[in-house]
Amino acid sequence: MPKILSKWLNKDIEFGNMPAPFKYNNGDMEYEVEIDFIMQKDQGVSVEPFGILPNKKYSGKWYCWDNNGVIRGIFNIVNGQSVGMTEVYDPGGELEMSYLPSKNMFGRPILIQTEFLNGSKYEQYSLSSDFNIGNDGVCKIWYSNKNIKNESIYDNGKIQKSTFWNENGSLNKKEYYDDKGNFIKRELYKDNKLTKTETTE
Repeated sequence: MPKILSKWLNKDIEFGNMPAPFKYNNGDMEYEVEIDFIMQKDQGVSVEPFGILPNKKYSGKWYCWDNNGVIRGIFNIVNGQSVGMTEVYDPGGELEMSYLPSKNMFGRPILIQTEFLNGSKYEQYSLSSDFNIGNDGVCKIWYSNKNIKNESIYDNGKIQKSTFWNENGSLNKKEYYDDKGNFIKRELYKDNKLTKTETTE
């Protein structure tokens, strides 16, 4: 727990954002629930850890707890920088979100954000490194039974294709769009077989 760190451990660390009010060194330090995303030219997005931050020489797993002793974040650190998967937990200690810097099918840097519900994947976004653009790559939604519900492909914020499944896993429909995100056609399926094609929304 950070609140019982010895003074010699505090030498090369600093405070970042906290997931909850946090008592340290006999004083209260309150921060909002948030994670900082840092834009890096030509490298996409990196995630800034909250809580007590590691020094620039640290490499390894970095864990953050709230003032109730509940795990709130797990970071992968290399030379003091967060890389790879970041996991964020809710006040009950359940996995709530994960973030993974990556590249999409177009070769552009993105941040893959996955939301969890009751321990299972619920939604996943491929966020452009320019957050004003929005989605850029594959985005998914799952049913509570863990079957895929929807998978959409975006190119610089413009939807290109979207596929929907029924809860039992069978194909429901496919929608196609042009390069500007304008609707082209919709294919309807029953028992995984094409039954109808529509060209108007």
